Formats: sequence, C-alpha cells, structure tokens
Amino acid sequence: RGLLHQRVGGEPARPARPPVRRRPRHEDRARCPRWVRGSYASGMAVLLYADERFEHHDTGPNHPERAARLPAVIHGLASHDLLEGLERTEPRPATDAELHLVHPERYVASIDNFCEAGGGHIDADTVVSGESAAVARLAAGSGIDAVERLRAGTADSAFLALRPPGHHA
Repeated sequence: RGLLHQRVGGEPARPARPPVRRRPRHEDRARCPRWVRGSYASGMAVLLYADERFEHHDTGPNHPERAARLPAVIHGLASHDLLEGLERTEPRPATDAELHLVHPERYVASIDNFCEAGGGHIDADTVVSGESAAVARLAAGSGIDAVERLRAGTADSAFLALRPPGHHA
C-alpha cells in the first residue's frame, strides 16, 4: 500500500486511496453537513414524506422492492438522530387531473381496475396489490406537493420515503 504502481507502458499510476474511516455515529454533529442536521442557518426545513400507507403496496415477501424497506429507512434516520430536524409532511394523493397530465385516462383507469380486482403481475418486474393504485396516487401526490413547497420557498429540500418507487417517487 502507498506505493506507486506501474501502468502498462511504464507510466506511474496514482497512489492507492487510503481506506475510508467512518466516524462514530454520535460524533460532533456540528461537523455534519447542514442538510444532515436538519435545518439551515436561514431556518429552512427539510421536508419528510413518510406514511404507513406506503407499506400497503404489497409486492410479496421475495420481491426486492418490499414494504420492509420503509421502516428500515425511518429506523436508519432515527438511529443517527436525524429525524428530529426533519419536518414531517402529510402526504396527499394526486388528483385525476394531475395524473392525466402524464398518463392517458384509459391507462389510469386500467391500473385502478386491475388493482381493484386484486392486482397481480403487470409485467415480469411489476407487481401490484389491491391497494397499489391508491398508494401510487399517494406517492405521486407527495412528489407534486414536495415540488410545490420547494418552488414556494417553504423548504430547501425534501426526502420522500415512499412506495411504489419509480417516477412516482
């Protein structure tokens, strides 16, 4: 370690990087970036969108995108004392008019009907359950609400812990 290695052709390579040293979890929080501490000197907040309803999008126990992901995110924030500085924000569902700006009305209706019938596989990777359409509306509406609040200047950033993932997030 620390020695220069020779590249093909005899040119010296950059020295190897030193190993990353992680700080203890509760070390001097004043040295953390401002967004980690949760508020800015200007008093702006970091919005947090998180709700148990996002766990109702049931993809099954073996799917990589499963409900257990969200409690793990919140636990991670709490275990590093980061929740206290976040402004919890109530999610809201997207309206039909908002959804129809990006999806044809027939498509939205077909997803609603498919979920109401119990759901299943839309394709090889996409699984929905009976509540997935309502949860997707909540996720999309939360994203719209976050953008509206950021554009209005009520916060500098937002963290959306929601499901289903993808462009709805």
